[in-house]
Amino acid sequence: MKKLIKLTVFILSFSAVTNAQQDYLKNISWNSELRTRFVDQTGTDRNRIGNGGFKSENKNRSRWRNVLRGTVNLSDEWGIDTDFRILRNGTHTYNAPNGKNFKKTGIQEAWETEITLSKSFKIGSLDTTWTLGWENKTNRAKQTRNSSGIWSNNISGKMNTVGISNEFYFGPSATFNILGTKLDTTLQLAHVSIKGNRAGDYYRTGENFTDGKGKGWGINFNIVNSKNLIKAKWGSIGYSLSLTNKFRDMNGTLTEMGKKAGSNVYLDYIIDLGYSTPEYKGFYAKASVNNEWEKYTAASGYENTFALWTTVGYKKNFSTSSGTFFIHPTIRYSPVYKYTVKDADSKDRATVEYNELIAGITFGYTHKK
Repeated sequence: MKKLIKLTVFILSFSAVTNAQQDYLKNISWNSELRTRFVDQTGTDRNRIGNGGFKSENKNRSRWRNVLRGTVNLSDEWGIDTDFRILRNGTHTYNAPNGKNFKKTGIQEAWETEITLSKSFKIGSLDTTWTLGWENKTNRAKQTRNSSGIWSNNISGKMNTVGISNEFYFGPSATFNILGTKLDTTLQLAHVSIKGNRAGDYYRTGENFTDGKGKGWGINFNIVNSKNLIKAKWGSIGYSLSLTNKFRDMNGTLTEMGKKAGSNVYLDYIIDLGYSTPEYKGFYAKASVNNEWEKYTAASGYENTFALWTTVGYKKNFSTSSGTFFIHPTIRYSPVYKYTVKDADSKDRATVEYNELIAGITFGYTHKK
């Protein structure tokens, strides 16, 4: 948290200096959320299915998420936009393996850092945005080392880095209108490296390689479509569809198979249908149902998540001569959250039902154009 605060102060100071040189901070925001997940895991009738209630011993995971993001316009460098995003998930996991003896079982951190440079170009009648980016994902966990020098997760241990992935990517984004349907598309060429328990959207992690790491190249192809179906005095109904496709061809040898890693396509398809109430003095409410389906083509099996989310929020803006500050607290609750996994080594499917409560707040600033 202290690091994020220092970084925010630095970026705002940088904006004040660069503004005199025509470079300026277009926007910045800081989101902080406490996410608590519950599952029916205690008592003699436990089955990890259905609503087990907000009992402390049914807590499965608590996560404090902080995200800092923003955009700096480099006016003196051909109007290039520099976007940055820094995310930290601080996660504590809990379990009651025999229906009782509830305890904390793990403490982990997940860091994500992403920086992009983007510039818009017109190619004929088509508006495109070309982006060069770098994304790092780092996993850390509290661990202890045994007498044989092997590390394992332990909440009384010290925080170690257990996985790292890096991705460099470059390519265009463009919007197409096909038969009245607007499609936002992105096509990128990527270079990926993975180590430890990070996978970089490959179907195996770095620790599955003979030397504990792998690298290769890939292609990212994404399509997004969203639309308001109905907008009236009583609110609005809309949908969004996201199709993420990530091809990866990795070098190296997989330990479990003793053969070259080869290629895989990661598929992540999400559809969402939601209703939003009209705002009243800054207050609003939302309800949405969504489904996410994930698969790695190099392995059998898949993962599917079906969820119903309800949201209550408040928005408040404060205008100044240079721009607008805003504050946006929200409370979200998922009464239905079904996670189903079809294991590659089994013909059976397993489903777990969670309830999740998320309380968060976002502070931000948008520069006046």
